[in-house]
Amino acid sequence: MPLETTGTPSSAPFALTAIDRDVLAMSDDDFHPQTWEELKQIIAENNLSVLKRWPSDLKRYIKWSAETKKAYGSVPNFVRKERLKWVTLPSSTPESGPKFAIKNPVPFADEADYKILVNDWPYGLASGIRHIIVWLKMRLESEPTRGDMTPESRQLVEDFHTNQVCEPCQGFTW
Repeated sequence: MPLETTGTPSSAPFALTAIDRDVLAMSDDDFHPQTWEELKQIIAENNLSVLKRWPSDLKRYIKWSAETKKAYGSVPNFVRKERLKWVTLPSSTPESGPKFAIKNPVPFADEADYKILVNDWPYGLASGIRHIIVWLKMRLESEPTRGDMTPESRQLVEDFHTNQVCEPCQGFTW
């Protein structure tokens, strides 16, 4: 993918944010990785749009995204097919989003209904911070205004994390 003199891709496969453009204009040496304290605040405020990747990783991610979109139609299609190995139900529509066969309607109750993966394209986080993603076949309830999880959904995630992912666990956030 050609880079303009500003260091930003001339035809990125997704809309670049102002943060992306700023990151692309710097070198890895000039980049400030987000700290644990910053990450906790970002997540608590559901302000995920400020997460950023290392400049070199962002350039590779843009290139990979373009290639993946060409091969699979979208990055989510790639994730479902190659990483999760989940098949969408015929009842899925663009309006409903993908639907999957589930073993148990209770979120996190059956291991076949979720997967835990390390993020293939992690954000630019301080050393020692790992980014895992828990993929769930069913949707958790969210608040319509912000898209953030409801208190009930947060409790489900908290219970799952405590009981399945990392017990006892210090220094995690979601």
